[in-house]
Parts: sequence; C-alpha cells; structure tokens
Amino acid sequence: MWCRSKEKIPELVRKEFFINISDDSSKEKMMKMIADGFQQNDYVDNDYFKKLNERENISSTAFPSGVAIPHTMKFEGNRTGLIILKPASQVDWSGIKVKLIIGIAVNKEDSHIFNRIFPRIIELTAEPYNINYLVRTNTKNEFIDRLIELMVKDNYFPE
Repeated sequence: MWCRSKEKIPELVRKEFFINISDDSSKEKMMKMIADGFQQNDYVDNDYFKKLNERENISSTAFPSGVAIPHTMKFEGNRTGLIILKPASQVDWSGIKVKLIIGIAVNKEDSHIFNRIFPRIIELTAEPYNINYLVRTNTKNEFIDRLIELMVKDNYFPE
C-alpha cells in the first residue's frame, strides 16, 4: 500500500502547484492563492475559499514549527492535490510565523490514500528541523524528494 502512496505524492503536486513567493504576503493572500489555484484547475468548487476560512475560524491550521496546512473540514474536492507555497519572508498566520504553506484539497474517493499520507505529513511538519529542510528546496521535484525521504525515514511505512 505504501508503494502506491509513495507514487501518489508526486502526482498530488502539479508543476504549477509549487510556488515560490517573492513579495511579502498575508495569510489572506496565501489562502486566496490556494483557493484560486485549485479552482482554476477544477480541483475544488467555487466556495472553497469560504470553506477554508470556515475551517480556519474554528482552529488555526498553523503549527509552531513554521508550517500552515489550510484545508476544509470535509473531503469535498473534485480532485486530490497539494499546493506548496514558499514565501520569501515569514507569514503571520494567526500569531504563528510560518515559512511553508501546504494547501490541501481531497476527493473522498482518495481518502484511503490520503488517510495514510496525511498523518505522517502532520507528524513530520511538527518538527522545525523538517520544515527548514523542506523550505531549503527550489523546485517541485526537490521538495517531493525530500518529503518522501522524510516520510519513509525510520521505516515508518513498511514495504
């Protein structure tokens, strides 16, 4: 099962879903960028931005390690994907300074794969060292390679 999950990760981040941001940005702008990116590629419906904000209002999706993982409360995407945003400067995300944002859309048909990958991503992103390691990438492929490297570390996923 992990082999399929491992193969799925590169498919989740389209080339245009890995974005280095050179200007100063706000949480609102980052969330809008995620919603727009997913909508333009038919991953989510037009109310996705509203649903991102509803989830964020319940509880911030930022972690003290320096990452925010905005998502909706339900698996309601048309397709499953990740948008990776790497701002040049840290973004204030409800009082937490983040340097990596991973936007998520999940189609309920992919929930079995997502439910294997997501807990590990959360575990990894809780560590500031891992966030710094991921942030020091310049390309989608480099980011994906490092993410997979971290995910399989310590034999987390048996072959």
